[in-house]
Amino acid sequence: MANFHEGGNDTIIKRIKIFISRLTRLKVSKVDQIGAFLFVALILSASLLWLFEERFTKEHWQSYPQKRYKMADEIVDNKLLIGKSKQEVILLLGNTVRSLKVDDGEHLIYPLGTPPSFFETKKEKLVIIFEESRVVKVIQSQE
Repeated sequence: MANFHEGGNDTIIKRIKIFISRLTRLKVSKVDQIGAFLFVALILSASLLWLFEERFTKEHWQSYPQKRYKMADEIVDNKLLIGKSKQEVILLLGNTVRSLKVDDGEHLIYPLGTPPSFFETKKEKLVIIFEESRVVKVIQSQE
């Protein structure tokens, strides 16, 4: 078994060169190369999107109200509030700016800030709909 420390960096560099030369000798069609490149690009872009996506935390939500629009997707998509009581929602998201009483329940409205846009910028809001004192629906919409 070869000891990598014996030859230092020279051994590693030689091994990398041998590996690359073996790869270049493989007969791979242009279509396969393009397909492999697109596949790697897709995996890389999906990984970067996931890495830089803003995750919901109670502390971040309450500390950065102007950036709430980045966390709203996770709240809506993962149904984080469905089934919670009004007190649980307020404990998690903090006090709301607006509350509306409707015939069959109540709506809490949280401002999400203004997401960046090339066109017309509109503020967004998170509407939490209660029926029988429990969250049944969460909607992200523009004001």
